[in-house]
Amino acid sequence: MGTVHVLKDITDRNALKKSIALSFRTFQEGVFISTPQGRFLDFNDAFQRICGYLPAKSLLALDIPSLYVNPQDRERLKKLLGDHGAVADFEFELRTADGEIRSVMESSIAVREASGVVTAYQGFLLDITERKRAEHEIRRRNRELLVLNSISKTLHRIA
Repeated sequence: MGTVHVLKDITDRNALKKSIALSFRTFQEGVFISTPQGRFLDFNDAFQRICGYLPAKSLLALDIPSLYVNPQDRERLKKLLGDHGAVADFEFELRTADGEIRSVMESSIAVREASGVVTAYQGFLLDITERKRAEHEIRRRNRELLVLNSISKTLHRIA
């Protein structure tokens, strides 16, 4: 009787796992995994920064619906994920740890088990607060220019 040993080189697989883990942690976008019940399972540093919760344990202990300025946004998002399996560019307002309101955009998917039950949500979160402020400022300035243009036309007709 003898012994048969089978060896498999998994160096490439381990390197790939490390590369994926490093990407997850270093993305500039917030990356998260959460439960439908409202708990975070994991997230990267950018997500933590967007939400403003330090240390990470405080975000892990958080009830996710409390992040939403408008609780109906969370319910709409869950319904879309349940119905379609994925959502792209879903905008909502998020309340940070210090109470600041941030405009964010989420793209996520529903993870299902074989029976079809949703077990998790995975996604990306972008902080679009500055972009929204800039768009608002552009609209405000355009309104001012329209008023000035109207005044100018009126004065030109009078003169």
